[in-house]
Amino acid sequence: MPIPPRRLLDDTDISRALQRMAADIVARAGVDDRLALVGIQRRGVELAARLAGLLEGAPAGRRVALGKLDITLYRDDLQTIGPRPVVGETSLPRDLDGSTVVIVDDVLYTGRTARAALDEVADFGRPRRILLAVLVDRGWTGAADPARRGRAAGRDRPRRPGGRGGAGTRWPRRGDPRGGGGVAMSGLGKDLVGLEGLTREQLLLLLDTAEPFKEVSERPIKKVPALRGKTIVNLFFEPSTRTRISFEFAEKRLSADTVNVAAQGSSVSKGETLVDTARNLEAMRIDMVVIRHPASGAAKFLGDRIRSNVINAGDGKHEHPTQGLLDLLTLRDRFGRIEGLKVAICGDVLHSRVARSNLWGLRTLGAEVAVCGPPSLMPRGIEALGVTVFHRIEDAIAWADALNVLRLQLERMQGGFVPSLREYNRVFGVSRARLERAPREVVILHPGPMNRGVEIDSDVADGPHSVILPQVTNGVAVRMAALYLLAGGAPDWSAPASGGDDA
Repeated sequence: MPIPPRRLLDDTDISRALQRMAADIVARAGVDDRLALVGIQRRGVELAARLAGLLEGAPAGRRVALGKLDITLYRDDLQTIGPRPVVGETSLPRDLDGSTVVIVDDVLYTGRTARAALDEVADFGRPRRILLAVLVDRGWTGAADPARRGRAAGRDRPRRPGGRGGAGTRWPRRGDPRGGGGVAMSGLGKDLVGLEGLTREQLLLLLDTAEPFKEVSERPIKKVPALRGKTIVNLFFEPSTRTRISFEFAEKRLSADTVNVAAQGSSVSKGETLVDTARNLEAMRIDMVVIRHPASGAAKFLGDRIRSNVINAGDGKHEHPTQGLLDLLTLRDRFGRIEGLKVAICGDVLHSRVARSNLWGLRTLGAEVAVCGPPSLMPRGIEALGVTVFHRIEDAIAWADALNVLRLQLERMQGGFVPSLREYNRVFGVSRARLERAPREVVILHPGPMNRGVEIDSDVADGPHSVILPQVTNGVAVRMAALYLLAGGAPDWSAPASGGDDA
């Protein structure tokens, strides 16, 4: 039977407690100290603002810097925080060195939140002292003690796990709670092999989770411990620069341990199968595999046969889901929405996995999609997917709000799909002259690498319409989000892997 809620403090009690906290902070912080109040998301933010008002008014008269702290990425119980983890804003004063920082929260219970907050503040600077101000200290027993109301204000930095904090609070040892079954906490499923089949809610979850990870890359210390203790293998059977490095940055910024395996120099070159390679790696108790492979369907094939999570970094001509997601995020950043946008995918659609991921993602989120290119580079029957087909680049530019320009994938072409590169540029190249004739400003995306002077001219790629570099920045954030969301579950080593034979 659920325990009915019990009011611990009414409005009058809260006001009195905050006044005592303000007096205690003034007494403990030196007169000359720079003071910063940092509220822990979400209830601590409001309390910090109220405390700042008391400190800046009479009689205290202190200038107070105000900040917000979201400790989700610093928790040591990532697997237990629910199916839709929400990462809030972290915004701290620029210079914490030598200042007095007061971390503000509503309730102190086990100390896990306060410890995570201390770890995060330390990544932004080296304060002279850190104090902890909480409205109610419930202690480790879980019973509220009215005598402790407001007394936590000004408590010096708590001791580390294994000791005792003030007012009888016990600090738990850092553990490694693990979820079960290898099923992610996010509802995305075990693997991310493509955008086809993902719901609108799943796509928005990935994009919304990526937003706060952009802020992580702007911090003085570009690292959070969300995936500490996880081991991720990057299994790349095709050459890659942007995608591989972007995944490596994402993994390292989440504090995961990474291992890079390339086909050349591995046992694959001796004839070992893909599944044998992955199962041998999995025998070393890895948590996740990021795979790029020249065969379409390789990521799903592998995910069905191993227990670890699998992320598709591009498989043949099938899909490149994280590239599709970063394109979606870049468009949403630029326009503030995706629904109702007109996006034209131009170039070598036939050989492009990026085109397919973009098509599925854009249509699921309500955008209108068109493709443009020579008939020899169009998949047969593409109209059945609900897209508009243009065979003149001028028509696509006149129709679109944004162009996603694809490169000619000459390494995948076995015949003469175009007469020459010069001819392709003359007929289908995106140039400044063509953009200037457009009825509206057209945003230019490109997944890279670019063939300058072929599908896109340099003055367009480097011009004001281009969001190509923001795409690269967003790529790290999107891949951090995908890793974070899928890492909520741990492989279930007691259960056999699903799937069929290894052929």
